[in-house]
Amino acid sequence: MRQSKKFGWLSGKMATSLVILVSVLSLVMADFTLARQKRNFGGNRGGASVQQRYGGGGSSRNISRSGQQTQRSNSGFGGGVQNRRSGQQRQTQSGSRQTQRGQNQGSRQNQRGDRQGERTERTESRQEGRSDRVEQRTDTRRDIADDIAGNNYWNHHHGYHGGYWHGNDAAWAFFAALTLGAVIASLPPRHETVVVHDTTYYYANGTYYQPASGGNYAVVAPPQGATVQNAPSQVTNVYVGGEEYGYSNGAYYDVQPPKEDGGDPTFEVVKPPVGATVPSLPEGATSETINGTPYFIYADTYYKPFYSGSDVVYMVVEKPKA
Repeated sequence: MRQSKKFGWLSGKMATSLVILVSVLSLVMADFTLARQKRNFGGNRGGASVQQRYGGGGSSRNISRSGQQTQRSNSGFGGGVQNRRSGQQRQTQSGSRQTQRGQNQGSRQNQRGDRQGERTERTESRQEGRSDRVEQRTDTRRDIADDIAGNNYWNHHHGYHGGYWHGNDAAWAFFAALTLGAVIASLPPRHETVVVHDTTYYYANGTYYQPASGGNYAVVAPPQGATVQNAPSQVTNVYVGGEEYGYSNGAYYDVQPPKEDGGDPTFEVVKPPVGATVPSLPEGATSETINGTPYFIYADTYYKPFYSGSDVVYMVVEKPKA
């Protein structure tokens, strides 16, 4: 009975151990099977986990680094190709810009050449025009000098020097009535200053003024000996004893030759020449009958009227004796 109990106890203990052993083996086999499945059918991360768990991590890291190197290598190759292409494009663009700059520069040079040619033509044209005007003035002055010497200036060339005055210069004096002693508030815009025997006069288109009180100016008789640069716009040429004079509003002008070559003549107010016949009296002349003969007097100059055909003209005469 005792032996039977002993073997029974051993038999139960062995059975228990056997059960435990079988359980452990089953767990190991199950874990091994699961690892194989994950390695064969799982993702990279799963395979990597199994490899890491069973000593395969080194191969996985090598594969990963190899992939990265391949990627970097491919990236470097692509970048190099791209850089080369960019460099070629930049060279092409630089060449295009340089060509364009060359074309623009050539165009600008052509334009400058055209403008220079136009300027040269205009300069030559102006020079030719100036040469023609200088030659014309020279010829005119020669003709004027010849006419002055031949006492024929007023008949031919008064218009050459009489165009200086404006129309409003004459109107200025006209509205002042042109009578001796008439007063105006201001001088005409164009006028000359003339000094005769230390006395100052102002001359504008045949009318003479002197300063008056209150800052005004009074009309006065033409002062004998005054020399002006511009003859009046309205002048009548008269001949006395073979000499030519220009007559305008009571003044008689004797043209004077230029003082230097190329200059213009001047005009001197001279004493009214006895025998000069004029078609009209100066503004402001008064009438007087002496010894039964009518006379007109202006600035101590006596005019005697008489008929020339059907027209009345006036001749300068000596002062009659009472």
